Amino acid sequence: YTVSSEHWNFINRPVIPIIDINGVVGGRPELPNPEAASDARGIGDITYTVAVESRDLKPVSFAVGMAASFPTASEDALGSGKWSAGPAIMILTRKDSWSTIITARQLWSFAGDESRSEVNNLAIEPILTYRLSDPWYLVTDPVILANWQLARGDRWLVPLRVGSGYRFDAWSQPLDVRLEAYYNVIKSKAAPNWSMSATLTFIFQ
Repeated sequence: YTVSSEHWNFINRPVIPIIDINGVVGGRPELPNPEAASDARGIGDITYTVAVESRDLKPVSFAVGMAASFPTASEDALGSGKWSAGPAIMILTRKDSWSTIITARQLWSFAGDESRSEVNNLAIEPILTYRLSDPWYLVTDPVILANWQLARGDRWLVPLRVGSGYRFDAWSQPLDVRLEAYYNVIKSKAAPNWSMSATLTFIFQ
């Protein structure tokens, strides 16, 4: 959600992952250093990003802030077991039916379960949307991940991702629902070849 003043937008973006997997795989933002398990499902680590954007920059604007990850996973296999934080940036631009948001964050762990591996990962998320006839839109939203804890050949995850979204109001609350599928072009040995995701976003302005 976004809180605005005369010259600034304060962007808040919490992400609460609900995960259902048959066997734990590496190379995902919510699972930077997973523990071996099978048929794991539940809530993963919650990530929260806050950034400040100048309202005076057009047509391209920049936002800077920080991101944090909390060890909220319902099972060890679904999270890092660590408290992590680091810098975050966003680049936003809009023109006609097109809009682009590029977010990047680097997380380092600073506390948590000492028996678990340290978190040191970079996530870059370019979000490109094309507005169809309201309220439908097309979207590509890949999360490019570098897990610096892994060996060089297993470090990067680069997916191709496409999907569609729909915005609507429920009891005066704006919502955004999105369904996407993606294929991992570059991946670690443990990462899946393809995956699907469903996202529900509450919009506050």
